[in-house]
Amino acid sequence: MPDKNVNAEHGLEVAVIQIDKDNAISSLTSEDASSKEKGNDALKNILSSISEAIPETDLERREQMTPNLTNVERLQAESQNYQSDDHTDVDSEVPPEGVGSPFYGGSTRKFPTELLETGYDKEEDWVIKGYIPQNSFGVIYGPSESFKSFHAVSWAACIASGKPWNHVHCQQSPVLYIAAEGGFGAAKRAHGWKMTNNNGESLALLHSIKMPVFIGSPKTVNELINTIMDLNNQMEKKISVVFIDTLARCFGGADENKTADMNLFVSGCDKIKAETGATIIVIHHTGKNKERDARGSSALRAACDFEYCIDRPDKGMYYLLKCTKSKDSEPMPTQAFDMTPRFLRYDSDQDEVTTLVASLNGREPPEGCEADDKPLTLSKNQEALYQAVRSRTASGEPTTVAVIRDDLKAQGLAISNFSKWLEALVSKGLIRFDEDTLIPVNKG
Repeated sequence: MPDKNVNAEHGLEVAVIQIDKDNAISSLTSEDASSKEKGNDALKNILSSISEAIPETDLERREQMTPNLTNVERLQAESQNYQSDDHTDVDSEVPPEGVGSPFYGGSTRKFPTELLETGYDKEEDWVIKGYIPQNSFGVIYGPSESFKSFHAVSWAACIASGKPWNHVHCQQSPVLYIAAEGGFGAAKRAHGWKMTNNNGESLALLHSIKMPVFIGSPKTVNELINTIMDLNNQMEKKISVVFIDTLARCFGGADENKTADMNLFVSGCDKIKAETGATIIVIHHTGKNKERDARGSSALRAACDFEYCIDRPDKGMYYLLKCTKSKDSEPMPTQAFDMTPRFLRYDSDQDEVTTLVASLNGREPPEGCEADDKPLTLSKNQEALYQAVRSRTASGEPTTVAVIRDDLKAQGLAISNFSKWLEALVSKGLIRFDEDTLIPVNKG
């Protein structure tokens, strides 16, 4: 007799047939024709015995099974298919895809839908109203020595303290600042801001990591998320913004110009944002030969919700802040922010240690001064001279006029106009003299 399992949902008794096909075949020999008759009769009896367990609506399927031994596997499959009355595992019971079936391709998942205009009246949440949306991804970029890190610290401190910035509301909340370019400079900037704008009171909600964090590594990203979650638990408040200063120091030696590498970085930022709910703001540099564009792959700009360009015209003591992308709101107007020196302490030699602090409120840019002016451009020979000075300086080698002149001559350059190239670099603020030594200043 066949074993029987009880269908728990519908209470149907389903015969689970276990037939030894090899034994059945061996019992049917050519010498005993009556055994074959008996075998067929036995199979008919088995079919009859399960007819009560199979729903009447499926008798047609059962009747298609002819009484011969080649149908043994079909019989076993049939008994298994009816273990569930809802036919979850029976493909033949599912209507053709797209015709009368609520589930396409076997998936039971459906996306929620609503009218496109639904939610138009929802009030947008801001970290800094009009400038930084909550749970977003943005970039601040500019050339070297343009005060972009000072600006980032100013934003971070205003959020952590709840102080208004540029006459708009800042939602007070904890901030994490990744000072990957150097913790000492960031510490001075934060302390200077505190002394100037917070009556010397500690910025208790402004936390930092003073080392590079490789955002392209899933393992490192998970460690950063753990760090943020731990800080959230300690403070019983959620970090609202994570500043990454700078992208280059947190890129782990990858190539900024490769879309695949940049996508890994963006993916890491997206995961941090998704898991913590924090806005991610990346501090980045401009490219060498581009007009005020952020350096590297355009995948970064394509992924961000907002983007700001920092520029320092004529190397003055102020910078311009220009919104170059605002995905879901009107871009704020370009403004100038002044930089003010701030005394911090005396060092062991009794020399003053100072920093700079960005003003909290902007002003109209000077007449004729625009943030989208082209960066300094160099001729091929000026570029070669500048790079020769930078390279020797980085290696700790001498950079006298005579040494640099010999370097260019060794490169096969005609140096009859050397003094003109040097004069152009000095006038553009890229090189300065210290007696006979050339010192690189910066290059946008």
